[in-house]
Amino acid sequence: MDGKKLAPPPPFPGVQLVSSWALSYAIFYGACALHNIYGHITCDQSHWWTSCYYLYGAAGDEAGKLEVATLWCSAAQAATTVAALLLARRTTLATAVAFVALAITAANHCLVARIHGLFLAAYPGDALLIVCVAVTVAAIILTLLGFALLFLGPAAHDANAIAQHKMDQ
Repeated sequence: MDGKKLAPPPPFPGVQLVSSWALSYAIFYGACALHNIYGHITCDQSHWWTSCYYLYGAAGDEAGKLEVATLWCSAAQAATTVAALLLARRTTLATAVAFVALAITAANHCLVARIHGLFLAAYPGDALLIVCVAVTVAAIILTLLGFALLFLGPAAHDANAIAQHKMDQ
C-alpha cells in the first residue's frame, strides 16, 4: 500500500431490494386495512372483482381484530423499512434492520392469510378469494427468498466487492 486510504466498497444491494419489497407490502396492506376498517360505503357488485363479502359472529369479530393488527403491523413494517433504506451505507446495521422489516412483513402476511382463511371458510370456492390466497402465498414465498438473500448475500457481496476494489487500485 502506498498510504492511500481505500474507499469503502458499495453497499449490498439486497438490502435495498428487500426493503423496497417490504415497503410496498406495508403500503398495500395498510391501505387495504384502512379501507376494510373505515372505507365500507356501499356494496357494488357491478363487476366480478367487486364482490361483497361479509363475516358475522365470531369470524367477523376475529377478522375485524386482525384488520386492526394488520394496520398496526403495516405501520411498524413501513417504519423499519424506511430506517433500513436510510441506513444503506452502514451495511451491517442496514442488514439487521432489513431482517426486522422482513420479519414484520412475514407476520403481516400471516395475518392476511388468516383473514383470507376466514373468508374462504364463509365463501368456499369463490374464485376471487382463491386468487387472493394465491397472491398471499406467492408473497410469503418471495419474503422467504428475501430472507435467503439477506442471509447469503452480504458475505459474498462484500468479499467480491473488496476483491474487485483492490484489483481496480
